[in-house]
Amino acid sequence: MNLNVTNKELKERALTHLNKNWLKAAVATLIAYVILGVPSTYIDIKTDSQIGSLLSCLLLPLTYGYYILFLRLKREDKIEFDTLFEGFKEYFHVLFTLLIMYIFTFLWSLLLIIPGIMKSYSYSMTCFLMADNPDLRYDAAIERSKKMMHGHRMQLFLLDLSMIGWFILSILSLGIGFFFLAPYIQTAHAEFYEELLKEEADGVDNSRF
Repeated sequence: MNLNVTNKELKERALTHLNKNWLKAAVATLIAYVILGVPSTYIDIKTDSQIGSLLSCLLLPLTYGYYILFLRLKREDKIEFDTLFEGFKEYFHVLFTLLIMYIFTFLWSLLLIIPGIMKSYSYSMTCFLMADNPDLRYDAAIERSKKMMHGHRMQLFLLDLSMIGWFILSILSLGIGFFFLAPYIQTAHAEFYEELLKEEADGVDNSRF
């Protein structure tokens, strides 16, 4: 069951919000990449991979901040870099929720790749829901995301798949394009989330993938 909006419309809306914010969006993506990736990679190379993995886990709230940055871009048409670090204000709440989400996804992936992918889409609204509902704790946010995404996983998957051209261009640009592709995807996901909220408010019941 699809939302009352096409993926093409969602992408057009995302591009509209990014129109005057592409550079800031790319810089925010670079900041997130450097903080999340570089220290742990350096530690892996120089010392112990387990320490690097632990550091990556401890920095997970930055992932939350990255999601919220683009939700606010969609709602307010502006980017503020300090939004990246908002997950550290409720550090353990955000950290444990994301850890539970990634553990669940990993366990489903052990069965087969496809169940893991399906669950990752089921959990994809978790960060947005935490931002709008601070009282949602741990698996409650994950469960709400599952309920919200029920019947809509395929549409979100097709939305991501439709950006394959951007993905190829990002590879051809030696990876530089990813700093522009990631904001595009995240803003489109924020648009998708807002449509889900509208559907939820209308009391629509979903019964399909």
